[in-house]
Amino acid sequence: MSAINWLKFIALGSIWGTSFLWIKIIVQEISPFTLVALRVSFALLTLLIFSLITHQRFSFGSRWWVFLVLGGFNMAFPFMLISWAELHIPSAIAAILNGTPPLFTIIFSSIFLADDRFTWRKFLGLIVGFSGVLILMSNQLGNGLSSYTMGLIAMLIATMFYGGSSVFARKFTKGFPAITQALGQQLGANIIIWPIALFGQKQFVLPILPRTWIALAILGIVCTGLATTIYYSLLHSVGPTKTMMTNYIFPIVGAILGLIFLGEPFEWQMVVGCIVIIGGVIIVNWQKTVKS
Repeated sequence: MSAINWLKFIALGSIWGTSFLWIKIIVQEISPFTLVALRVSFALLTLLIFSLITHQRFSFGSRWWVFLVLGGFNMAFPFMLISWAELHIPSAIAAILNGTPPLFTIIFSSIFLADDRFTWRKFLGLIVGFSGVLILMSNQLGNGLSSYTMGLIAMLIATMFYGGSSVFARKFTKGFPAITQALGQQLGANIIIWPIALFGQKQFVLPILPRTWIALAILGIVCTGLATTIYYSLLHSVGPTKTMMTNYIFPIVGAILGLIFLGEPFEWQMVVGCIVIIGGVIIVNWQKTVKS
C-alpha cells in the first residue's frame, strides 16, 4: 500500500476503535435509541456537506430499498444493540467482540455467494475465532442470563448483522459510487431509527451535559460520517481484503482506551480472547491476503 493508504488504514482502525469509549460516555446520560438517532443524524449531515463540497452526485434509482435494508441491518440495529450492550459490559469487551464480523461474513458468504465456497481453512478460522468469544464469556458461563451475559449476546447479534450486511452489500450494491453507498446507508438508518427513538421509548430526552454532546459529535461526525468516507476510499484503493484488516486494529484500540480512560477492570480473558479472536480472523483471511 502507498503511504497515503497506510495513513487511511491506521486512521480508520484508530477512529473506529475510539467509538466504544464515546458510546460508553453517552449512554450514561441518554438511552441507546436516542444515541443512535443523534449519531446517524450527525453522520448524514457530515456526508451531505462532504458531497456538496466535492460536488459529488448521488442517486439510488429503483434499488432504494437496498439502502433501507443496509441502513437497518448495517447501522441502526447493530448500533442500538452495541449501545445497549455497553450499559451492561465494559467498552473494552464490546470493542474486542466487535472484531468478529469477518467470522460471520465467512458463514453468510459461503451460504449466499456462489464464488465464495467454504474451506477447511475457513472452518479452522471460525473454530479459533469463536473459541476466543467463549474465552471472553468464560467468567460468565455459570451466571445464567445475567445482564452481563445479555450484553455479550447483544454484541454478537450486532456483529452477526454486520457480517450478513457485508454479504448483502456485495450482492446488491455493485455499480453504485462510494458516496451513494455511504449516504444511502445513513439515510436508511435515519428513516428507521427516528420513529423508534421518538415513539418506541417512554420519553425522548436530549442530553444536557456538554461532554455528552461532544462525545455525540465525535461519534457521529468522525467515527461514523468521516470513517465511512475513509472506508469507501480505502475500499476502492486497496480492495476489500486489506480494508477488512482494520478489524485487527480497533478491538485493541477500544480495549486500551476503556482500560485507561474509563478505569474498566483488567481481566486475563480480555487479552487471551482478543488474541484468539484476531488469530481466527487472520486464519480466515490469510490465503486471500497473501495473494492480494
